[in-house]
Amino acid sequence: MTESHTHKSWDQASQARLRVSRLVLSWGEEAICQDVSFSVNAGELVCLVGRSGSGKTTLFHAVAGLTVPDGGSIFLDGRDITGRAGEVSYMLQKDLLLPQHTILENVAMPLLIAKVPRKRAFATARESFATFGLEGTEGLYPSQLSGGMRQRAALLRTYLMDNNVVLLDEPFSALDALTRKDLQAWFLAMLTELDLSAMLVTHDVDEAVAMADRVLVLGSQTPGAARPSTIVGEVEVACPRSDRADFVLSSEALALKRQVIALLG
Repeated sequence: MTESHTHKSWDQASQARLRVSRLVLSWGEEAICQDVSFSVNAGELVCLVGRSGSGKTTLFHAVAGLTVPDGGSIFLDGRDITGRAGEVSYMLQKDLLLPQHTILENVAMPLLIAKVPRKRAFATARESFATFGLEGTEGLYPSQLSGGMRQRAALLRTYLMDNNVVLLDEPFSALDALTRKDLQAWFLAMLTELDLSAMLVTHDVDEAVAMADRVLVLGSQTPGAARPSTIVGEVEVACPRSDRADFVLSSEALALKRQVIALLG
């Protein structure tokens, strides 16, 4: 990481909503991530890219509190949440909607798990169906929805976990190109409307540049090795979200993609 990038990252960390500090992760005797530090500011979307095997999902599991790191700390709004599940919302690659339950029942699941009375949980969930473009699907089953609509339902369920920070692990990768593009644009608008902070794992450099405010590159500092990995650099995408449709076809976007690819080695 260059000196200017390092300075910028730590300046952002001082005002971060989510801050990861010097995280160390291993699997048995094998080191997966080493000295990983980054931040996500309020209202920001940060994309994490890295080669296969670099530890992206392992890192997300730690941030979500599903695993306890071997070293380092994770802070949310200044509070140490290391190893504590439920502090941030986490959406996996697959929508994981339960086929035997209606969309309303699926979406309300986080509220029901939190012991919110069933009637109130359903009423609360219904309030957001229109915002997420799901109005009229409440009584349908997952098999009756398109892939894009299922992902919207999964995103609404994640939103109802009622956390200000959302982690998304390749949420659009299973969709066709046109549906993916539409859902990406919709999701960026939702982040702004709902004032959420998000971190998104992707293997797609085009997607990262099309969506992110900043792109973090996870990689090894040892040539030819996939791990142990750390943040080897970051690329800032200085383009308003409302202008992304035209931006992704520009020479500026191409230059940023080249920067990310260079960092990936």
